[in-house]
Amino acid sequence: MTNGNIWAERFDGEWKAVFELQDRMVGEVATALKLRLVTSEQTAVAGGTTNPAAYEAYLLGRELELREKPEDWIEAVKYYEQALAHDDAFGNAAAALAWMYREAHWTEARSKLLGVSQDEARSRANAYFAQAAKNPSPAYYRLLAGRLNMMQKSDEAIAAASRAIALDASDPSNYESLSMAMIFNGRVEDGLDNLDAAARVDPAWSRWRYFLAGLAYFSTDRYEEAVVALEKIGPELKETSYWDFWSGYSGLMVLISSYGQLDRDADATAARERLKPYLAQAQEPEYTGLMAAVEFPFKDYVNLERLLVGLRKAVVPELPDGFTPKRGVRLDAGSVRTLLFGHEIQGRNVRTGESYRKRVGTPTYQLTR
Repeated sequence: MTNGNIWAERFDGEWKAVFELQDRMVGEVATALKLRLVTSEQTAVAGGTTNPAAYEAYLLGRELELREKPEDWIEAVKYYEQALAHDDAFGNAAAALAWMYREAHWTEARSKLLGVSQDEARSRANAYFAQAAKNPSPAYYRLLAGRLNMMQKSDEAIAAASRAIALDASDPSNYESLSMAMIFNGRVEDGLDNLDAAARVDPAWSRWRYFLAGLAYFSTDRYEEAVVALEKIGPELKETSYWDFWSGYSGLMVLISSYGQLDRDADATAARERLKPYLAQAQEPEYTGLMAAVEFPFKDYVNLERLLVGLRKAVVPELPDGFTPKRGVRLDAGSVRTLLFGHEIQGRNVRTGESYRKRVGTPTYQLTR
């Protein structure tokens, strides 16, 4: 932060003693790292902790989470909870739990894995998110950016993702988070620039990064380039992480629309077949334009319309189960907002049969400096 050196040393020796010199250098660097690189004051910054037991539990949870095996998530949650028990101001641990329960909310199988209902998973995700906000970390700001994107608040999402980068410029996920916010905001070239920044930190392109590149190209009518990027998500890359599912799922949606825009009907049909296993895992009977409108929250409708036009050309239905309401029956956004926001609604989960009652409000988020 001060642009000053934390530690420096010079090593001299003869080439014939290079291995002895190497051992001495490694030992001195290791000592310097242990004693000087990270101070207790620095670890408390950006959602960290100065409690060794809390940090050890967090690292054990992180290692299990990154294995990406469902059964490991159970143990990861336990370790993160232990970390918070040791230090309830440990923002990184709270953000990790908020993310895991948020993902568990999306599918019944994953929520059952953690021993909660989907509604309970959502409730816990919100509670841990609120706790993480008290001591914000880069992971918290990435979560915040994702939430703001889905609310079509990409301006605020850009600010949140930028804050994550300011706190940790060495994590490629932060640049990818900002890239997505930029793309939804209509600043596509800036989005691509941030993918380049992510590549400078980590040159290995993931499936998720190819998805973001494809979405950026698609958003500027560069459909051929979008197809090239999105096809790299396919068989060329083996699914090795949880995020690979989402990049494949979302990537195929944009790929189908790209083929539709290019009038490549046979390719669009083949891509729709490739989407079916993802739909089964997401517990969706079919993909529709209505789902795309929810899952791609562009700031400007013209960008969403580009996606919907491609899907229509690819013979993707606009609404589920062939439902085609008469003109004049459908509510506009303002009417839906008036009907729902500020009111209590009750209903039943059509998949699980679970009844619910909840009050619909408009959530607000504030960036913390």
